[in-house]
Amino acid sequence: MVFTQRDSGTEAKEKELQQRFKKEIKEIMLSYLENEKNLDNEYYKRLTDYIERGGHYTRPLLFVYAAQAFGLKPDRNLMLMAATIEMSEEAILKYDDMQDHSVFRRGDYTANYRYGDELAVLYASVLQDKTRQMFEDYLQTLQPVVAAKLRSKFDEITRVTPYGQERELLFIYNIRDFSKVDESLYYEIVKGKTSAYTVYGPLQFAAIVAGQNDKVIESLQKIGEPAGIAFQINDDVQDFLYAKKLGKAPYGDLYEGKYTLIMAHAYKMADDEDKAFINSVYSKRREEKTPDEIKRLVSIVYKTKSLEYAIEQRDMYMKIALSEFSKYANYLEANKATIELARMILNILSRDGVDASELMKAKRD
Repeated sequence: MVFTQRDSGTEAKEKELQQRFKKEIKEIMLSYLENEKNLDNEYYKRLTDYIERGGHYTRPLLFVYAAQAFGLKPDRNLMLMAATIEMSEEAILKYDDMQDHSVFRRGDYTANYRYGDELAVLYASVLQDKTRQMFEDYLQTLQPVVAAKLRSKFDEITRVTPYGQERELLFIYNIRDFSKVDESLYYEIVKGKTSAYTVYGPLQFAAIVAGQNDKVIESLQKIGEPAGIAFQINDDVQDFLYAKKLGKAPYGDLYEGKYTLIMAHAYKMADDEDKAFINSVYSKRREEKTPDEIKRLVSIVYKTKSLEYAIEQRDMYMKIALSEFSKYANYLEANKATIELARMILNILSRDGVDASELMKAKRD
């Protein structure tokens, strides 16, 4: 598939369309929380704090563009499923922030930091319940056979995602030792919590709703797995370089003790003294780590050229994903949504993408 240069007018129209989609998705989510608003406005504000801050809406937009590429119209029913996908994300983010003991999310304090874990888990549970309610409402708009197939796929994705998260949490809270694992753990984590949930899940949902056959649905996983890996690697690099810009605490992954490709490579390439230091820091809880220790971890990352390595791996998986997309593009309608879907896959893989030339500037900063 060839990407032609877009003129400023076309790009502006596409951005305007995305904003319209985002606005409608947000309106649908909030409409499902009207009863909570009527019950207590302050309670409603705490439930919807992340929603009001706004996110990337990567997952629902992938679903919408894929659905259009398969020939569907973005009517209110389709947007309900898009909103269901985003509501699931809103709930999961609250759970993630508790598990990671995160302080910032989307430019403000996390629910767990502001209200405590006890209330944060309650708010996450409410949003999770709303997700299921929205999904059941959407299923009612489909033919029974399609609804059953979509329910099965939705349940499959919700099974795979927690497994990837468990792999990550086991390293953070139990293993805490790079000598006991290798890079294969990273890919095991990412395939579960990112590839399935973020990329090929939404794509497959769209294919099922559009009545595509199993061959097409399976092909989307071949696109989504490398796309999800590229997406996660880029997210890790962004966390390392641009956390403040993204509304996150600097070096959050290091403080949280996450097993990233960056740190896996840094450990592999480090000398014995630095290896011992990495494991000593990762054996500590978040609140026990000092700024000086984090600073030394950062220096090891630069010394071992681990950011460059991560970017190389991201680009490799990006190319694989786009190659797979080109193979299966003949299944899609020849419409603008197909082109935009391809562009979006490219964009989310490198979300505000980082290239190697930016690393020298980051080192100086």
